[in-house]
Amino acid sequence: MITAVHGIIQSQQQSSAYLPLTTAWIAETGESDVTIIDALNTLEQSMINNSLTSKIKAFYPFVGGNATKHKYNFMNAVDSDTAFRLTFNGGWTHSSTGAKPNGTNGWADTYLNPTIILSQDSVYMGMYSRTNISELSTDMGNNVINPVFDLELYLGVFYSYINGPLVFAGAGGTNGYFSTSRYGATDSYIAKDGSSIASTVSPSTGCVNGNIMLATSTVTYFSSKELAGSIISEGLTNAEDLILYNLLQTFNTSLNRQV
Repeated sequence: MITAVHGIIQSQQQSSAYLPLTTAWIAETGESDVTIIDALNTLEQSMINNSLTSKIKAFYPFVGGNATKHKYNFMNAVDSDTAFRLTFNGGWTHSSTGAKPNGTNGWADTYLNPTIILSQDSVYMGMYSRTNISELSTDMGNNVINPVFDLELYLGVFYSYINGPLVFAGAGGTNGYFSTSRYGATDSYIAKDGSSIASTVSPSTGCVNGNIMLATSTVTYFSSKELAGSIISEGLTNAEDLILYNLLQTFNTSLNRQV
């Protein structure tokens, strides 16, 4: 009897030790997989330690293996448009390794409008892709309303329009963590796995007034890349981007789905 009581106390102590975002995630999703919960909690602590929590507006970790759990924004795990909960459209496959659109009509609406939530000179997007494929696709953003705001891995080339002129470079394969950032009136870059591969010093031209989409930015060219993490944030420097990549790589390694 005493052992059982001690066991309950220990379980309660472990549950109460989780950080606020992880605790909210558990409450909303009903997640019970300790490996997933511990990975999220470790990631949350690392975000706090590196002063990233207040900057990141949406993080979709795609853990739990089904569409219901995959729709939630870890930064605000509430089932509402204003919390930037995803709505999946078209064909998707959901599994323990991530969320995979079908490449023909699959996309997701984040409900996050950069004009309302971010600013013209401080915006960032990142996607962790588990798929290496050459395809005619745009992958994240909004390319419907000017100024263009998107991240494209298009036929093996990484393109980005981020509230300003085009930045592009060879992608070197489409599996890994791809990010783009504008972190000032003139500074923007694209990066793979935390390393900048192209940058530009040019003025921003405005801020897109439309919702960011995942697996497309046009509702025309659809991606088939499996996602193991998508992020929308205030602008991050190259140094902050590298830190974030390392945190995500540790997170996905703990779930045995790293690339």
